[in-house]
Formats: sequence, C-alpha cells, structure tokens
Amino acid sequence: MALLAGLVGGPVSPVNAESTVSLKKQKQVQIDKTCRKSFRLRSGELQLTMDATLATWEGAKRSAEAAIADMKDALANPEQSVSIDALKQGALLQGRSMAASIEEEGARNVQEVKSFKKRFTKCFSTPKDKQAFDDAVAAVRAGFREMKDAKWRIHAVWLELSAANVSKAEEEIQKTLVDVIAAEPTFDMGMNRLGKMD
Repeated sequence: MALLAGLVGGPVSPVNAESTVSLKKQKQVQIDKTCRKSFRLRSGELQLTMDATLATWEGAKRSAEAAIADMKDALANPEQSVSIDALKQGALLQGRSMAASIEEEGARNVQEVKSFKKRFTKCFSTPKDKQAFDDAVAAVRAGFREMKDAKWRIHAVWLELSAANVSKAEEEIQKTLVDVIAAEPTFDMGMNRLGKMD
C-alpha cells in the first residue's frame, strides 16, 4: 500500500521536499546574478535617454527664447523688422510641430521604462527588493513625466507668441525652468536607488 501511495502521488518525503526547495533557491540566485549583469547596462541606457531628453529640451528652449527676442524686436520696431504677422504664423506652425514631437518622445520614454521594469522585476526575488525596485522605477518614470511637462511649457511659449503675447511667453519660459529643476532630482533619485540595487 505504501508503494501504491507513492506511485499515485502520496506524501513527499521531507528529504525530497528540502531538496526541491534548495534547488529552487539555487535557481533563483542564479537568475538574480545573471539578469543583474544586464540590469546595470540597461539602467545606464535610461540615463542616456534622459540626457537626450534634456538636450532636446535645451534646444527647444533656446529656439523659443530667440523667437521671443524676435517678437520683442518686431513689436518695438515694426517698420524695420520681420512682420509681426509672419512671426505669429511661424510660432503657430512651430507649436503644432512641437506638440507632435512631445507626444512621440513621451511615448518612447514611457515604453522604455515599462520594458525595463517588465524585464528586470524578476531580478529581485524578495518582497523588500521588489518594492525597492518598483519605487526606484516609479521615480525614474516621474522624472520623465516632469520633463514632458517642461516641454509642454515651451509649447505654450509658441502659442503665446502666435498671439504676439511676449510677457506670457516669458512667463512660460520661467515655468519650464521650474519643471526641469523638479524633474532632474526626481529622476536622479530613481537612478541612484537603481544603482544601489545592482
């Protein structure tokens, strides 16, 4: 009867149970070691993506500031400058173009963070490590979101310039600086946390 019970799925001996648990632990440790090697590389890619996002923001801000200067000059010297109507139309077109690029870049950044989280969540086997990983990724994602907000501020500059509203455009320039000042430490906090986990 004991033999029959074993054949039909009877109770597993304590020795076999311990061996199974030990093998699972060894396998998980191997998974952790293996995927954390690529984890370091891919987390570095997140930093490169943020660097690129900051670079495009800086370029957009410079263009917007130059456009504000041109509009100021046109308003102060209408007979000697490019026509105000031409500047307004150019600002409107620039705003439309920027809106599309903001959405495209934002979608790429969100997808990169999602893919990173999906790929590497298995690297952390304990609840404490998993929570720490989730919190770090959330901070990284928040940093990208705040950068997107900063770019929408520059988009608002173009909308204000399309109405020749220089003072409002200058206010949006100040607001985009505030957004970036908030975005960088948020992102850096997430990256620092990730760096401590590898």
